[in-house]
Amino acid sequence: MLRRLRAICESKGVRWEDLPIETCFRVPHLSDADHMGIIKAKLAANPDVVLVLVDPLYLAAKGARGASLYDMATVLEPLQLLCQNADCALVLVHHWNQTGKGTGAERMSGAGPFEWAARPARRMAHHSGGSRTARHVT
Repeated sequence: MLRRLRAICESKGVRWEDLPIETCFRVPHLSDADHMGIIKAKLAANPDVVLVLVDPLYLAAKGARGASLYDMATVLEPLQLLCQNADCALVLVHHWNQTGKGTGAERMSGAGPFEWAARPARRMAHHSGGSRTARHVT
């Protein structure tokens, strides 16, 4: 992944290391208090964060049933609150189901992906013109 990111940057004439982006190539387990503590510490140490991106959700929400709004809320709410308190957007990357059945949103895995995505999209639009930097902490 890092090799791909560096190649993209090189094609644009910039160095990956010079961008105000922090990455972690291991997805956090959102039900793990230690992992959430790391995210909280990263957000506190970087007050200019505008975006937290978690990819893929199915690994981060390990143990929760994706089709259950209650299970997903239990796992996602703590991260959502951390991001809200840090005044940054949260984007969760969801994947298509492997059955090939359905069209459009019916192909998304789990519960309510459009509901989860609507608020961060509005927040990102709000911050797009400011001087804050984007940092990817997960």
